[in-house]
Amino acid sequence: MALQALGMIETIGLVGSLEAADAAVKAALVTIQEISFPGAGLATVKIVGEVSAVKSAVEAGVVAAQKVGKVVGAHVIPRPDDQIEPLINSVPVVSQETGAPDVLQPKSEKPKK
Repeated sequence: MALQALGMIETIGLVGSLEAADAAVKAALVTIQEISFPGAGLATVKIVGEVSAVKSAVEAGVVAAQKVGKVVGAHVIPRPDDQIEPLINSVPVVSQETGAPDVLQPKSEKPKK
């Protein structure tokens, strides 16, 4: 099933991301897809739902997160193409050598060592 809209709010730290997620779900009828931690202290809140609801939720989440921390970025993708859905549901695999995200793997698969 194709997503109707994907909203993302990226913050520095957990507190801002939780505040953004809380404000987002209170502002509109949306679902928190996940909160991911790609590294370097960043946290990304992924929100899905109807296009207008996701836009409202992201706006509310950004305002709330800015009160307690720093927002790095926010964006809404209306009706994302089906081809990016696996990327939405994937996590970065951290390189053992550099400690940086290396490649994306679906959540259902374990990273190869």
